[in-house]
Amino acid sequence: MNIDKDSNADVPESDYLTTLLRDPTASHMLETLIRRSPDRAFNILWRKYFVGKLSKLSVHPVANFVVAKAVERLDVEQLKSAVEEMHSIGGKIVSKCSCIFIAYIFQ
Repeated sequence: MNIDKDSNADVPESDYLTTLLRDPTASHMLETLIRRSPDRAFNILWRKYFVGKLSKLSVHPVANFVVAKAVERLDVEQLKSAVEEMHSIGGKIVSKCSCIFIAYIFQ
C-alpha cells in the first residue's frame, strides 16, 4: 500500500491516533499533524478518523478542537458532507457549548 500513489488506499485505523483525538495533551500533536500533512495524507486521515464520527467528536471536550483544525483543511465537497453530517446534532453542539466546529464552518 502506497498512499503517495493512491489516496484512496485502505489504511487500517490506528487505536493510537484515535486516542490522540481525545487526549488533552497529545491532541495538540494531532492538530499539528492535520495542519502540516500533505493533502493526500490529510484526506486519508479525514476519511478514516472523522467521517461518520463527527457527531461524537464535535461534542467531545478535547476532540472538538481537533475537528475544528481538520475543518479548516476541507475542500468544498468535504465541507458540504461535514455540514450534512452535523445538521442533525447542531442543537446538541450548541447546548454543550462545543461551538468550535460551528465557528470554523462560518469563518
